[in-house]
Amino acid sequence: MLARLPHFGKLSALLALAVLQPFWLVGCASTPPKQASYPVHHTQSYTKLKTDFANTKAVRKKLLREYSQWKQTPYRYGGRTKKGIDCSAFVQTTFKQQFGLILPRTTKQQVKAGRYVPMSKLKPGDVVFFNIGLGVFDSGHHNGIYLGNHHFMHASSSEGVTISSLENDFWRRHYWTARRIGTSLAQKP
Repeated sequence: MLARLPHFGKLSALLALAVLQPFWLVGCASTPPKQASYPVHHTQSYTKLKTDFANTKAVRKKLLREYSQWKQTPYRYGGRTKKGIDCSAFVQTTFKQQFGLILPRTTKQQVKAGRYVPMSKLKPGDVVFFNIGLGVFDSGHHNGIYLGNHHFMHASSSEGVTISSLENDFWRRHYWTARRIGTSLAQKP
């Protein structure tokens, strides 16, 4: 694109990119909220949800069931289907299908749902967030669902829907925060 512009046009385009660059990264610099500010609704009975989340083996089993249906589905920014799905849509779909919880659509909104959980206290079903820092098309954030034993499932931009380890150097360096989206936070419809 820059090759077609006259010299002055190239300079203007580069200057515009330099000026706008910090605004693309603004989302990466935010601090995750400690309190829920986005509601999480549920479609099942409150008692059943509470039992499901208290039983970490049952939660993990449900998560792996959903994973098996989406495994290797390609990543597509803004996607919500088997033709391509992004990270927040995968999290949203999994919670709706397996737990009857309706989460917000975007990673930026999902990080405001639930309550903060330190990495040392993660349980299956917790949503883990990463600050990738790209910020060109979105806030530069990524998320997935914790499975236990330092593993999480997510829609990876390079591998599609997959399972990764939090002990992997890349994910450890970019780990940002986690949220527990459980029955104590679900709102009765």
